[in-house]
Formats: sequence, structure tokens, C-alpha cells
Amino acid sequence: MYAASPISDFAGHEACGSGSWINPIMINPNGEGDFHAGDDPATCIPYPPNPSNPLCLSRESFHPNDTGTSAYAGVLARTLSQIGYQGG
Repeated sequence: MYAASPISDFAGHEACGSGSWINPIMINPNGEGDFHAGDDPATCIPYPPNPSNPLCLSRESFHPNDTGTSAYAGVLARTLSQIGYQGG
């Protein structure tokens, strides 16, 4: 059985380090799926967890940035090559 694990590829590129391939905690709107002014406050994930806090945790927090998505693609391509996948 093959597994496409990115763990070794991402070593040294964790969320809060320099050269990170993963976004750190991001606050307030950073993308279309995030909470925006005028939205139902119940859809906001408060940060820190405090219902009276107006800061909302972005859904981009802890997701790969551009370099990270390329690294994930490399892991997948390497794994497909290891199992002999030629495309189809």
C-alpha cells in the first residue's frame, strides 16, 4: 500500500516558522469563504475563543500557502510515479 505523506517534505516549513508553507493564524476576512461585515455573527469563529471579541479567525488559517500547495502536488506526483501511474 502506498501513502502520499507530506510530513517529511514539510519538515522545517511549519506554520509559524520562517519559510513556512502553511499559513499561521489569520484574523478577519482573507478570502471569499471568510466572515465579512454584515454576516451573521454566528458564522464567525471568534479568536481567541470569546463571543464578545470582534476578531474572527480566517478559514485560511493553517491551510497551505502557494508554496505549500505546490509541495502537496509534488508529493502526489512522486507517489503516483512510485506506483507506476502514467496518466490517463
